[in-house]
Amino acid sequence: MSHEPKILGVGVVDELGIDGTAGVHVTWRELETEPPGTPRTRRAVFGASDDTYRRLDRQCRTLVLAAEATGLD
Repeated sequence: MSHEPKILGVGVVDELGIDGTAGVHVTWRELETEPPGTPRTRRAVFGASDDTYRRLDRQCRTLVLAAEATGLD
């Protein structure tokens, strides 16, 4: 078994928008919101809704969006 790190996907959430290896490429301007968005952002980009997302802090929302942009659930 190899102990070398493997990159399964890349998700980026920055001041420009959301990009990821799962084919996600959207800007905050297109979404008409500021980063890291709102629960509506997650629904608009990924077609997913979750009642707990609105309670997450800013850093956690960013991490969720980045993980989803890689194709991870």
